[in-house]
Amino acid sequence: MAKQAKKGFEKGLNLVKFGDYKAVVAELYTALGINNRTSFAAYKRGAIELKVAQATAIEGVFAKYGISKTQIWG
Repeated sequence: MAKQAKKGFEKGLNLVKFGDYKAVVAELYTALGINNRTSFAAYKRGAIELKVAQATAIEGVFAKYGISKTQIWG
């Protein structure tokens, strides 16, 4: 069975505490190397496929806020 591609990270973003949301989003922009809401929304939904380095960076951002890898993708 082939390895399943990661989907968007909206599931993980929904677990972020309200007070941390803006900081998390800013860090995700940096991790993804983007600077606009349209690209962010596409990555969040999984419409744009992530590179391995981007996925690793995203997992690092969420880990910083106490959200595990298994809770992010979906």
